[in-house]
Amino acid sequence: MAHQPVKGRLDRGRRQVGELASWLSTRTALPDLIWHSPLVRARQTAQAFAAAWPVEIPLEETAVMAPGMR
Repeated sequence: MAHQPVKGRLDRGRRQVGELASWLSTRTALPDLIWHSPLVRARQTAQAFAAAWPVEIPLEETAVMAPGMR
């Protein structure tokens, strides 16, 4: 894979999350809650999923999903 600037990867990742969230919202039941790890990118991904769905879905950070937790 060719080197891609960070901004380009972030933009592509955000677009892909939005597309996947939209696709899932038409094919499956939506969650009542989205758990995410304390990592910034995990929170951003959870926010992107929640924003793409037609109803408000609360987000909850959980340390259990933090790197290194077992």
